[in-house]
Amino acid sequence: MQCEICGKEGKLLKVRIEGVLLSVCEDCAKFGEVVREKKKRKEEKVLEMNPELPKILRRLRGKKKQEEFAREVNIPVSLLRKWELGDLVMDIKNAKKLEKRFGIKALVEKEIPCVKVKGKMKEKLTLGDVVELKE
Repeated sequence: MQCEICGKEGKLLKVRIEGVLLSVCEDCAKFGEVVREKKKRKEEKVLEMNPELPKILRRLRGKKKQEEFAREVNIPVSLLRKWELGDLVMDIKNAKKLEKRFGIKALVEKEIPCVKVKGKMKEKLTLGDVVELKE
């Protein structure tokens, strides 16, 4: 890359000179203010329960009773019942156990985007970022 002022090849710095952002060499950087580039926050990936898991579990169980299937998988019947109804989110340990045993997709990756609020990048919103108070 070339310096945008003198044309010299080499390592370049981002410098603000008279309000303009330029890529310049170290020698020309003295004419302005060096700008540190902020790293863009990556979208965070988290694991969450597959929304289709209740249907998948019922299909895996087939015509077996819940008690029989729960005993086979070595989990409490009440837990299986709640998972099949979608009333309870499966923990990672049990999800991985079912994935390994049956070759199903119990967990899916979900991206949590960074949100720009009032000119700042935030990973998570707070109530104060969303609510506008009336006076």
